[in-house]
Amino acid sequence: MSAGTAQWELSLMRLILPSNLSEAFDSAVGLLSAGLPEQHLVLSGGSVLQAIWGHRTSTDLDFFLPATALGKHMGLRHDRMRIAARSVEGGGHWVEGFDADGVQGRVAGVRFSVGVAHWMHLEFGRDTVEETRAQAATIEEVFIGKIHGRFRFGRRGDGRVPIRDLYDMTVCMRESPKLLHDHFSQLRPDQVRIYAKRLHDMPPNWHELDEDRIIGPTYDVDLHSIPQTVAHAVVQRDASLIPVAEKTPVFDGDDGDGTMGGGPS
Repeated sequence: MSAGTAQWELSLMRLILPSNLSEAFDSAVGLLSAGLPEQHLVLSGGSVLQAIWGHRTSTDLDFFLPATALGKHMGLRHDRMRIAARSVEGGGHWVEGFDADGVQGRVAGVRFSVGVAHWMHLEFGRDTVEETRAQAATIEEVFIGKIHGRFRFGRRGDGRVPIRDLYDMTVCMRESPKLLHDHFSQLRPDQVRIYAKRLHDMPPNWHELDEDRIIGPTYDVDLHSIPQTVAHAVVQRDASLIPVAEKTPVFDGDDGDGTMGGGPS
């Protein structure tokens, strides 16, 4: 190992997961690394936010792979995902099967999934997770998926936004208000209208109807007021950035195959 490499590794921060996910994370990485380079696995979703803010309990692990990690040739991409899926199946942790873009399983009582994220790129300097070489998504990357995918299409394409995602956004307004504002500022005007209407149409008891509840929230947040709070943040984004956003949209939609579009370059 060169001195430069050693210095880079020492400079990385290590993300420590809560105890209910730590064992499952190590097991999942061990299974998946049979077909996918460990350093290409990027943990994202609510588990990353919980590790950073400690605001709620996450119950699953969402791994993503930058599309570049699977190679330029589609055949190589499929082969690597198949190897990973066979490893999960061989370990007795098979759940729902897999396709070209995903593998799902369960270890230590925790469900995990791996998908391809077209907006992610491999970068040096990411935080690593636990004692592994797997990487942690940035807060920005977590919210790219949450803001666009869930707001526009809902949990299962039905327009419903999970309570945990809106809760995460309200906590982000406290912890990193500029970060969330900067994301909303990059929405196109038509996207702002879609999200504002989605939030306006949510019934007063929306959190009681959501089957994907928050587990153990730790912040004193009025759940009833969350949709209105987030809606206000959406419509208050910096209007001066709209012309730029119209030319280079960040949240560019579902590619039709269940994966998000190109995202920021």
